[in-house]
Amino acid sequence: MPGLTDLSISDIAAQVLDPSAYEEAVRPRTIPTGSYRLRHREHKGQVNDAGQQSVHLTVEALSTENERRGTLFFDVTPNIYRREDGRLHKMTALFGQLSKAVNRVGEDVEKVLSAFEETLIQGYVTETLRGPEGIGGYEKVAYTDDGGYSEKTLALLDEGWVPKNYVQSISKVKEGA
Repeated sequence: MPGLTDLSISDIAAQVLDPSAYEEAVRPRTIPTGSYRLRHREHKGQVNDAGQQSVHLTVEALSTENERRGTLFFDVTPNIYRREDGRLHKMTALFGQLSKAVNRVGEDVEKVLSAFEETLIQGYVTETLRGPEGIGGYEKVAYTDDGGYSEKTLALLDEGWVPKNYVQSISKVKEGA
């Protein structure tokens, strides 16, 4: 290959990754909080530890110009599951919103997913920090004016907080958005 010179593995074998780079290297890639177009990539059925059935979706997050921004994962279910406060569980609410976004309200999972495979939808996505084991909790990600992480967010990341994306709501694609 042009520009490359052979190197003996013994010349590099004793080197160790600088610990300051490790956290960044293993940090999940996320996208900033905002509204994105979501394109179906794949889905599979699953049952969680509580026995709740759902569909695990993998979607591509796109800008309003349909440029790829990242990959998201979330669960939906037609089964009515409720939170302790009586409100619908997120995955039940998202299935209802997905059904409406693809014009399949009142239809079965197979028809809703089939329509989603052919339909671009809109999703509001948040970027949240999840606390390290033993601390727990969640913090909103704060940004600087130029779109980077704020000092507070960077400090939390240094303390082991992990960024994660959550799909909060789904709707039809809004023209011009």
